[in-house]
Amino acid sequence: MFFKPSKDKFARLFLKELKRAVPLRTYRYDAAQFCLQAEGDEGTVFLPNMYDEYCASPRLRRAEMLRRACRGIAEGMTDLPAHIVNAEDKIVVRLRERWFYHAVPLQVPDNEIVKQIARKRLTDHLCIEVAYDTPDAIASVTTEHLTGWKISVDEAIEIGLKNLRKGTLKWMTEIAPGLYGSDWDDDYDAARLLLADKVKELGVKGEHVALAPNRATLVVTGADDVDGLKGLIEAANMAVDRPRLMTMIPLVLRNGQWHEFLPDTSHPLHNEIKLLWAQWDTGEYGEQTELLQAKFGDDIFVASYTAMKKDAGEVFSYATLSEGLDTLLPRTEEIAFVDKDEKFLGAVPWEKMLEICGDIFEETEYYPPRYRVRQWPTDGQIRALASVLEQL
Repeated sequence: MFFKPSKDKFARLFLKELKRAVPLRTYRYDAAQFCLQAEGDEGTVFLPNMYDEYCASPRLRRAEMLRRACRGIAEGMTDLPAHIVNAEDKIVVRLRERWFYHAVPLQVPDNEIVKQIARKRLTDHLCIEVAYDTPDAIASVTTEHLTGWKISVDEAIEIGLKNLRKGTLKWMTEIAPGLYGSDWDDDYDAARLLLADKVKELGVKGEHVALAPNRATLVVTGADDVDGLKGLIEAANMAVDRPRLMTMIPLVLRNGQWHEFLPDTSHPLHNEIKLLWAQWDTGEYGEQTELLQAKFGDDIFVASYTAMKKDAGEVFSYATLSEGLDTLLPRTEEIAFVDKDEKFLGAVPWEKMLEICGDIFEETEYYPPRYRVRQWPTDGQIRALASVLEQL
């Protein structure tokens, strides 16, 4: 375990190095958001990922890590080429967690750049992002850049995939029977799962299942390979303590498209894989709860997402709806109802709950999904919910 400085100390070290790299711009440290804000609202540097990377680095390499990060920020400020012919060879694609694009506007409401990043949904939790590769940084490409280049997001992604394929001179290594791992270590390991035809060349049992817990890691095995899936689960759990965690949810390749993977309940590893889902959703919802509660204060109650294991090992999620509170509810498997006397009335499956009192649930624009509930169910709806509980 390497010595871990406080966040404030790291911010001071980073700010000092950043002044060398970007001498003409002034930043102030926002401890509450753990970021550096440029004067004049000219940009925000979020520190969590870089702090994790710094703490995970050997002490002799930390100074270089800071210099590299700050050079990358400086280079990211450089204007991209005005014409596609000059940019085409440097356009790349990378994967990023969908939550990133929703978290930043909550942290810094005036940040318009993140909203403009050129991207496309891959799955519910992941996006394909268009970027521009430089020696010291990977700069995000915006929709404004694409307009200037006269290309669409889909066309930019195709160019990025072409460049990714060109830069992939070797393929994945079999690290155990039926389990393949990446070792490119170029920040595009995860993105290579987009080369679906290459993934299909890997010999596995059943459908191809992949995990990309961070940009530098890609693991592939077969849906019918229990030992291979155990290795994939182990890779997910190991990634939790590493910098820049991107997802813990496995994907399955079907008809050339990636889908999120959760085998049915008869699968021997169903509970273990569902636990990965629950861990990821707990993290995303946990961050979102803090940000939304800070935004709304006492006006709206932002309910927590909670995941638990039943005695038989089954994982399930629930949230609580309390009488008298204007509530933002997360999407969970069950909803627990608590009346104004703080009496627990029972927990009802989400689908049944919507069937009975879906009229009081308002969809919102938030991700991960939230539903606004401004009023308590009617007496008739409570009786119907009680009837469901008797049948369970």
